[in-house]
Amino acid sequence: MNYVHTIVYVMLGVALLSCSDRNADSIKDDRSLTFAIDSLIDATSFFEAKRKFLQYQNELSSLDSLRIASKINTTFHKLDISNQLIDRIFNEYKDELTDTLRYQCLKIQADNYEKLYAYNSAYETYQKLKNFQHMLLPNEKEELEDDIALWGALRKIPRQKASFKKTEIRMSKDKAGLKNLAVVINKDTLDFIFDTGANLSVIVASKAKQMQRIDTVIKVKALTGKTVDATLAVAHELFLGNGILTHVIFLVLPDEALHFPQIDYQINGILGFPVIEAMKEVTITADHKLIIPNRPHEHSGNAMALYSLTPIIELKSQGAYLPFSFDTGAAETHLYAPYFKKFKDSIENVYAVTDLGMGGAGGVVNVMGYKVPLHLEINNKPITLDSVSLITDENYKRSSGLYGNIGQDVIREFEAVTLNFESMFVHFE
Repeated sequence: MNYVHTIVYVMLGVALLSCSDRNADSIKDDRSLTFAIDSLIDATSFFEAKRKFLQYQNELSSLDSLRIASKINTTFHKLDISNQLIDRIFNEYKDELTDTLRYQCLKIQADNYEKLYAYNSAYETYQKLKNFQHMLLPNEKEELEDDIALWGALRKIPRQKASFKKTEIRMSKDKAGLKNLAVVINKDTLDFIFDTGANLSVIVASKAKQMQRIDTVIKVKALTGKTVDATLAVAHELFLGNGILTHVIFLVLPDEALHFPQIDYQINGILGFPVIEAMKEVTITADHKLIIPNRPHEHSGNAMALYSLTPIIELKSQGAYLPFSFDTGAAETHLYAPYFKKFKDSIENVYAVTDLGMGGAGGVVNVMGYKVPLHLEINNKPITLDSVSLITDENYKRSSGLYGNIGQDVIREFEAVTLNFESMFVHFE
C-alpha cells in the first residue's frame, strides 16, 4: 500500500479487501450495494451515500471502493485526493475498465480541475471525453462542446490565487433585499451580490470594459428557459477588504440580462463560488457584516458538500434529514419536487395549487406550485417559515434530489452563519 493510498483511506476510514476469494453471493451483494450508493450520489443524497459507504466499505471490491471514494472526495471538496484515486484506477485497473467507467472517471477529473482553477487540465480532460461521444445523448454532446469551448478559452489563464488577512466588511442591502459587497477592480469600486449559489462570478458588460476580455461566446440558460449569450473576462486583481485575488474569471452578461424593470433594479455583478471558496472561511452576521479570519477555524457544524459548485447541507424537517442547497444570494427559501413527493398527501389535502412567479438572471418565469409553511430544526432550534414557495416541476433548476434551496430568510434567524471550505461545514450561531 503506497503513501497516497494510506492517506486517502485513513481519511475515509476505508480498509480495502481483496475480492479474489469472494463467492458469487457476496459479489451479487456487492453489485446491489454499489448500485445503492451510486444511486444516492446521483440523487444528490451525498450525506447518506457517505454514511452508507463508510458502513459497508469492506463489502465492496477494491475497484468499486476506489471509484466511489473518488466521487465522495469530489463531493466533499477533497479534489486532489479524488484525482489521486482516479489515477490509481487508470494505473491499476486499466485492463478491467469499461468505456462507461473510463468516461465517468474522466468526467470527475475534469470537474476537479475546474474547481482547482487548472483550466488547461480541465480543457485537456474534456478533449479526452470526445472519444466517448458514441455513448452520449444529443444534449450531453452539446454540453461537452460547451465545456470544451469554455475551458479552452481559459486554458492560458493562470490559476486564481487569493491572499486574505483578517477582514471585516459591512454588507449593504440593495433594492431587492440582497446583500452586496464593495470590491475594487481596476480602481473602480463596485457593489456585487454575495452569492454562494452562483457557479461563476458575473459582471455586466458596461462594468467589464477595463478587464481582459475573452470573446468566446458562452450560452447561458436563464431562469425563463431562454438562452443568453455571454462572454468571459478576467480581473487580474480584485481587492476585497484586506484581501486580494488574482486572475478571477467572470462571466460577462449584457446589462439588460441583469436588469429588472419592474422595480428599476440593475445588478452590476455577482461574487460567485470561486471567489467565496478562496476566502476559506467566511462569517455573515445578523448586523450585515462579513468576517474573514486570518486562518480557518477547526470547529465544526453542519457538514457541507458540493453539487457542482453549489453548497449542500443536510437539515432536519418533519423528523427527516433532507439535503438542501445553501444560497446566500437568494432572498427567500424555496422547496422543490422531492419535498412535494415526500409530503404529498399532507400538502395536497390542505393547500391549493397556485401560480408562483420566480425571478432570476434573464427574467421572470411563472411556475405552478404551492405556498406552504416550512419547519426546520437547526442546532436544536426550531425554525418556521410561514409561506415558502414549493415548486412541483421536477425540471425546475434541475433540482435532482435536493429538497429545496435555503436562502436569507433562514440565515436571518441566527446571529451569524459561518461557511468553512477547508473542513467543509456550515455553522449556525
